[in-house]
Amino acid sequence: MTKPFAEYKNDGASWITLATGEYYPDILSSACELYKPMLSLFGQLLKESASSRTLFEKINEIKEPWMRIQLCNSETTF
Repeated sequence: MTKPFAEYKNDGASWITLATGEYYPDILSSACELYKPMLSLFGQLLKESASSRTLFEKINEIKEPWMRIQLCNSETTF
């Protein structure tokens, strides 16, 4: 049985929006672990960039398509 939406309020900060596919864990701590390399690289690129344009250019230099896509998604999320 599915819990009513209101029951998630107390621990809502531990959850992220669920999307289809195996690469999107619905528990925040699991998602953070899965995306740790990407989050670390994004933080590094962010510190090295003086503007959002520079950040975007640095992300476009990333060779691995999966990582580049995730970094672009991070830029619009954060």
